[in-house]
Amino acid sequence: MEITIKTITNKTSKTGTSFWVVDAVEGKYTVWDKDISDQLYTKLGQKVDVDIKVSGDYQNIRGINGGNIEVNTSNAESQSNQIVAEEPQDIRVAGDVPSKDKSIIAQCLTKIVWRNRMDPVTPEDVLGTYKHILKEL
Repeated sequence: MEITIKTITNKTSKTGTSFWVVDAVEGKYTVWDKDISDQLYTKLGQKVDVDIKVSGDYQNIRGINGGNIEVNTSNAESQSNQIVAEEPQDIRVAGDVPSKDKSIIAQCLTKIVWRNRMDPVTPEDVLGTYKHILKEL
């Protein structure tokens, strides 16, 4: 079947396995093989003849028909801007972190500091560590 590739999105399954979603003019397809996805990256915006297997509600690309596609790395790099990320990352500078997030981070770090201590720990020690970490954040 020939498809025209619009975008390829890298995703991770619930089990932690990487896979890719190919958004084509003809529909959406999944790819579970990195080599196939790498070859498809070089063909963004182009028609590609692929072998598709239907599995339940999913259409999986299992191979590329017509022999091996020559991987042109310069073409892949020039078209890498067209690849869509799964979700945009929320990037913040340290001063831009909400106070609730800072509090949660300070709590976690305090727990790490005091978790496996053999010597006696007082609540004042823990509170002092928490306040110090919170101030530094």
